[in-house]
Amino acid sequence: MLVRQAILPRVHGLALKPTVAAVRVNALLSLSDLVSTLDKHAVLDVLQTVQCCTAVDRSPPTLMCTLGIANSILKQYGIEFAAEHVLPLLTPLLIAQQLNVQQFAMYMLFVKDILRKIEEKRGVTLTESGMPIVKTPSFSDGLQSEALKKASGTVSSAAKGSPSWDEDWGPTTKAPANSFQHSTIPIPSSTLPYPNNQSIEVSSMQPLLDFGQLN
Repeated sequence: MLVRQAILPRVHGLALKPTVAAVRVNALLSLSDLVSTLDKHAVLDVLQTVQCCTAVDRSPPTLMCTLGIANSILKQYGIEFAAEHVLPLLTPLLIAQQLNVQQFAMYMLFVKDILRKIEEKRGVTLTESGMPIVKTPSFSDGLQSEALKKASGTVSSAAKGSPSWDEDWGPTTKAPANSFQHSTIPIPSSTLPYPNNQSIEVSSMQPLLDFGQLN
């Protein structure tokens, strides 16, 4: 409560009305650290402040602090919240000419990681040609095989109890026991250059906050 009422408003003010660029950067870094203590409503306020900052300042330090905040939000509130509120903020920044090659790569890796996780959650992966590959959902506790057994037994009993079926179609033959087989359409492994389900550690950007290197 103290953070929300006393500290957070001052940090917002420092980010929005800095006297020097270093003040804004440090304020944004503080917001990134505070994300884990904030509820969703307060996080939305943080995103609004970041959007105001990036609207007037797209210097590399500010952009990389923005990525750090985005990563903290992803870790705290997950893919759905990030896809709905973080991606719309980051997407316009991908075309910022102020980003060097390494910084742009970090932005792209973060965005692609979110998109990949959305694909995994939906069970659909697109190939390079744009064709969707759907992963067949697996049933736990043998529910699929149990359902198949019940369906087979129902059809079999119905056939035996109906003389007209035998007369019209001739003698029935039993299907092999292994007639039902599970099939799974493989999904190709991610082409991202880092392990699956691993969030980008934006702490690696800390050296980038040296203004001498980023100018």
